[in-house]
Amino acid sequence: MFIEYCEGGAVDSIMVNLEKPLTEPQIQYICREMCDALQFLHNRCVIHRDIKAGNVLLTSDGCVKIGNIFGIVVCVYTLRTLYSSYCYC
Repeated sequence: MFIEYCEGGAVDSIMVNLEKPLTEPQIQYICREMCDALQFLHNRCVIHRDIKAGNVLLTSDGCVKIGNIFGIVVCVYTLRTLYSSYCYC
């Protein structure tokens, strides 16, 4: 398995290194990109279950990636047998 190297690092580390909060436009950009990434996962019936600043990564050209999904994702199809009333896929 391969994962893309995200030179920008995790958002939580970036905020610590800057020693100040992100600006509102920066937050808007990151949130918009995260929503697109989550929509991609949800369209494939995958739930991340650990969204936090430490799992939001930035590439050197400003692309937003969601990381750390391989050990904590849930496939909705698997959940159907356990919780059929909670599956909306």
